Amino acid sequence: MRTRIKSRKSNTICVFLSGFTLVSLLLVRSFFFSIPMSSFTSTKSLKSKAEKKNDGFLDFFVMGFPKCGTTSMMNLFDQVTNETVMIFPSTGWEYSFKGEDQAKTLVDEIKETSKKYNKTKKFGIKWPTALVHPSVIRDLINVDEKHKETKLIIGLRHPVKWFESFYNFRLRKHDMPPANTLIGGSDVKGHNDCYTGLAQYEIYFMQFGKVDLTAHELGMMHNNKPAMTMLSTPNKIFLYMVEQFKDENLTRTDNFFSDLVSFMDLEETITSDIMPKRNINNKKPWNICDDANKKVREVLVQNGIVTANWFQTRLSKEIDDVTIGGRDFFFTLLETWKEDPCTLPSPQL
Repeated sequence: MRTRIKSRKSNTICVFLSGFTLVSLLLVRSFFFSIPMSSFTSTKSLKSKAEKKNDGFLDFFVMGFPKCGTTSMMNLFDQVTNETVMIFPSTGWEYSFKGEDQAKTLVDEIKETSKKYNKTKKFGIKWPTALVHPSVIRDLINVDEKHKETKLIIGLRHPVKWFESFYNFRLRKHDMPPANTLIGGSDVKGHNDCYTGLAQYEIYFMQFGKVDLTAHELGMMHNNKPAMTMLSTPNKIFLYMVEQFKDENLTRTDNFFSDLVSFMDLEETITSDIMPKRNINNKKPWNICDDANKKVREVLVQNGIVTANWFQTRLSKEIDDVTIGGRDFFFTLLETWKEDPCTLPSPQL
């Protein structure tokens, strides 16, 4: 009888110890799996992450559209934020390149610049009309496949306001033909990149293949002047409107800049009060609201309705590779494209 009791006690102790061991193992397993894998990252892997940023790699590309806050973006990333630097060519203050040879020259310049910063910065360039050259991103990727990770920043603006600003900008440096002769695409004469077709932003956005396109939309790309070709690159895109820079609603501006910081993967904070303002000239040698310019406004508004509807429909659902800065206000601003700002009680120009 005593033997049986002793055996029964031993079994009870074994079961208890087994259960305790199992629970302990589960707790230890739960603890270790709750720790982010980044906590176990070796010094070597941390170093490779830093080097990945800037050993001849273009981290971001402010690529359009002209007169849509690209200079403000450029100055923000070059003069204000600590984690970014803009690359400037020896021949000017913003980049343009065609072909793989010139793309390689850019990459070589980034390599040289990165040495000055001990490979601790994100490097970018600005080229506001890059969107009309479909080969640009392809050339960079052909030079180095890492450029599939280059982040693209694209600014938009109310088509009527955009045309007036860009036309006046060109007038200060060039002899420009009458605005009504610039209705159409890049085949119009003397445009200096300023023509109504450039404000059909959706056609230039289509080339990245972020949404499925219909046969009609592919035809729009093909028939555009200049003709656009499909790139379908994995590059991530940040969309914004220049009007968002002037928004007085602090909650909305905080959301906008928070989206930008997140997209750029920055650790610092950006607020509206530190956003640089450039290329702002209130003198208007040419006023688009004059009666003589009614025709060009009509074309811009008609196209603007189509463009606004396209973005509202195609980007209504969030897309993994596309970030819309201050999304709600962005869509609110799209609605304003359906009106001629010159006909409002207080012209919004």
